[in-house]
Amino acid sequence: MEKIVKELKTFFQRPGVQDIFELTYAYTIEGQHFFNRSLFASYVSCSTQTSPEELLTKTRTYLRADQSRLVHLQEQIGACQDRRAPIFHKMLTYTQKIRSLVRWAVPFEIQKRYPDRPDLSNSDHLLSLHEVQQLDYELFGHPIINDTWEVSRSDCYLSHALATYGDVLSPEEYACFQHVLTEIETLPAYNASLCKLALPVSLLDDDRFTCPVSREFYLQLFTLIFSFYGLQVPVVVDERSSIYDGHDALYFPSSEEYDSLPLGKVLELIAHEVEVHYIVLSNTDKVLYGIKGGRSLAREEGLAILHEYMLNGYALEDFDIRPNVPTLLVGELLDGTSYHEFFCVYHKLHGFIPRGVEYLLRRKRNYPFAQPGLLHKDVMYSRGMYHLRGRLLEYGAYEDLFLAKVDMEDMLCVAEHVHQEQLSVLFPKLLAMRLV
Repeated sequence: MEKIVKELKTFFQRPGVQDIFELTYAYTIEGQHFFNRSLFASYVSCSTQTSPEELLTKTRTYLRADQSRLVHLQEQIGACQDRRAPIFHKMLTYTQKIRSLVRWAVPFEIQKRYPDRPDLSNSDHLLSLHEVQQLDYELFGHPIINDTWEVSRSDCYLSHALATYGDVLSPEEYACFQHVLTEIETLPAYNASLCKLALPVSLLDDDRFTCPVSREFYLQLFTLIFSFYGLQVPVVVDERSSIYDGHDALYFPSSEEYDSLPLGKVLELIAHEVEVHYIVLSNTDKVLYGIKGGRSLAREEGLAILHEYMLNGYALEDFDIRPNVPTLLVGELLDGTSYHEFFCVYHKLHGFIPRGVEYLLRRKRNYPFAQPGLLHKDVMYSRGMYHLRGRLLEYGAYEDLFLAKVDMEDMLCVAEHVHQEQLSVLFPKLLAMRLV
């Protein structure tokens, strides 16, 4: 088992594997083009002179080579007697599908980098899109558009936002938003009787939690929180477009947007990143030899969101539709250009400055920009939170949720192993809540 574990760790801890595996692509600007840093920089030494054909060929070649490696690792795991072997085998199967999804989607990502590049032939385009949609469904679940509760609650959430803040919109913007609501209300899954919404008051809805915290201060605060847990995790600033909980460091974007953050946001990030992701990661090092599998996305991200809700003072019974679900539903209905237009209106409605196109491209990752459709990984986060809420209300077992990067099914096996071996593991001290 020792040799297999070493090979698994070598594979999963490669920076390119981690970025692709998490599918949180960071888009950066090169000249007039948006560059998928996590995808292409992991496989090709890219520059503005790199041709689309070279990007496609090299990236797909590397992904195919990874697939061969995965098959080899699966064969070795299949002959192993360790009781954690089935967990690793499922991780590898899941990873194969992730990389197949990325391989089929590479042409669509190249189109975003080179918007003037001739499109795929119609037959190739339809085949790639079909494969992407199928793998997306297998990995992240059904589209929101097919879920009666999510569709109806999303309509209610967006209608509430328009009714409450709609007076800040121009007639054209109001009509744009209203058109989206009409689209939702004509969906077969829509049910008006489910259009009820509970919006509890947050503990962080207070002027003290909106005061800005400088980058220097919040970076020091994260370092201090890590030290309380005995975790040696560097806090790094780099050019990626979103916060990233890497195995080697916690990364913050260098962009102006992160020069300061509201105090409430900083506390939510502590609860989310440190007191869930890095505690789970630390325990995974002890329980599963540090092998970071990824099949835990729904459970772990759901737990991180749950922590944010608890920080805001919400009772489990008060949790309702997550704010990202309605906007993801709109992404299933609109092409990229229309989706961007909607986002600008939506952000104006809430008094935000519209985020750049790179944010939109992250939502549209793996799907062609010119058509409806988006990656459903973020939907999985919200559904994981709903599932955990129900489980905690019925069964409890809160601490077991932090034991390793595994799904709910394998969590029971891991918990049994931890208790039998009396392993020393970390649990959250709820420091963010104490700071509130």
